[in-house]
Amino acid sequence: MLSARLAADTDADILSHVCFEAGALGCEERESMVIAWFPLQNARTLIQDVNQRLASLLAAGILQGTPSLSTSVIEEQDWHSGWRRFFKPILVDRVFCVRPPWEKTPEPVAHEIIIEPKQAFGTGNHATTWLLLKKIAELGAALPERALDVGTGSGILAIAHALYRPGSRVTACDIDPVAVENAQENAAVNGVAENIALFTGSLPALKQERFPLIYANLQSHIIEPLLPDFYRLTAENGIILFSGILAEEEDKMRRALDDDARWELYEITRRDEWIAMSVRKRV
Repeated sequence: MLSARLAADTDADILSHVCFEAGALGCEERESMVIAWFPLQNARTLIQDVNQRLASLLAAGILQGTPSLSTSVIEEQDWHSGWRRFFKPILVDRVFCVRPPWEKTPEPVAHEIIIEPKQAFGTGNHATTWLLLKKIAELGAALPERALDVGTGSGILAIAHALYRPGSRVTACDIDPVAVENAQENAAVNGVAENIALFTGSLPALKQERFPLIYANLQSHIIEPLLPDFYRLTAENGIILFSGILAEEEDKMRRALDDDARWELYEITRRDEWIAMSVRKRV
């Protein structure tokens, strides 16, 4: 396992975003510092990759100053033990509590979502996941019987939908087979394995079915080229909930949706440095 430390006077959430894009298995955020864990690899290549991503954000004005970056090799077990210390229960409007198996729910909620983090991104504590969990809680009885979760990670959104809408059917996908395996395990732990159809891949693999609701917790540079596939897979008057978008990228995403002209952006919600966009397909 390779540990990377990024220190800078900037938002730690942005540094975590960069690390996850570069393949981090997990991140620990501290004041003016992020510690990220990567699979064992060539440290020089990783540093070049991360620095290129940081330079792009710096050029776009999103990042102020270039963080210092250092790496070290650690035992794999250190990542797991370190991760356990920082994965605490996450509450969403007394509707959901996302927690690991070793923690208890701090207050009564309608649904507990038990997540074994392992090596898949998605523990509910990241703002992008929280924003979509809140949307699920707000939709409540209006949640449709079918949904699609793109980039499911550890399966939190698919599980939340299946729990809050009993009898529903959620199709969930991720390009990372490790994430899909983790999501399958988490779906079983939460008693909704029969309600969630998981596969390794992305939107082009889906041919016929159209969904009234799609979750897409993805970075904007992944979302934009997939907009035609999103349109194809969205039912008439269907909704897509986009997250994983930095607040500084709002104008860029608005332009991408306006250029397509087949989408109606009707709501933006915010948490920390992140936004979620609620988009309706125009008929």
